[in-house]
Amino acid sequence: MKRIGILTLCALLVFLRSAIAMTAEIGKVTATEGRVDVTRAPDNEAILLAQGAPVFVGDSIRTKGHSKVEIVFADKSVVKIAPNTRMEIKNFAVKGSARERAEIYISRGKILADVSKTGSPDTFII
Repeated sequence: MKRIGILTLCALLVFLRSAIAMTAEIGKVTATEGRVDVTRAPDNEAILLAQGAPVFVGDSIRTKGHSKVEIVFADKSVVKIAPNTRMEIKNFAVKGSARERAEIYISRGKILADVSKTGSPDTFII
């Protein structure tokens, strides 16, 4: 009985740790031009993205025509998103200021990534 309680507590702690990591701010919007929106889990509702807004793992960012956005991540990497682009942040993990893993998915459009040297080159994947 005691063992089941301890196992349940451990599982809960692992779940809470991953939930906190998913809601931790991983970057900030430093510039926007035109119409830029973000879709966030769990409600999947598109909201306008403004300068100074936080960015989280799981965010899907979309720029419309004649629009662009710049995001500075926690590891000091900078991503500039061109017009008519859709980008999803699949994974982003930092320890202190060093990048452990970054995975960004582009379904359409173009981005420019200025990747910081805080992690090895193979930790930033587009």
